[in-house]
Amino acid sequence: MGRYSRKDMIEFAKFAKSYQSSRGVEDAYAAYLKGERLKPPNWKNSPTYLLQQATVAYLDGKLVKNRYGNAEIQMPFNVRFSVESWDKENRVLKLETIES
Repeated sequence: MGRYSRKDMIEFAKFAKSYQSSRGVEDAYAAYLKGERLKPPNWKNSPTYLLQQATVAYLDGKLVKNRYGNAEIQMPFNVRFSVESWDKENRVLKLETIES
């Protein structure tokens, strides 16, 4: 493997874990040498993160979160949703359900 720093070895170990198999280590090493890397998820744009940051949130036009009063409906847990709009200044989030 040659001489690598501890940081490089830790980065490669995390990358090789993504292959989920000890048999895939050779493939992981070849891909790593070609320059492939893991991309961390962008949590700042996820609907769940934005819902936590929002002062007021709507799901399909119905109020589901209001920091200053009661919501019209409870946020359903078994529904997938996406961001329709996000007003960062006023912290107003509009979500829409995703049909499966």
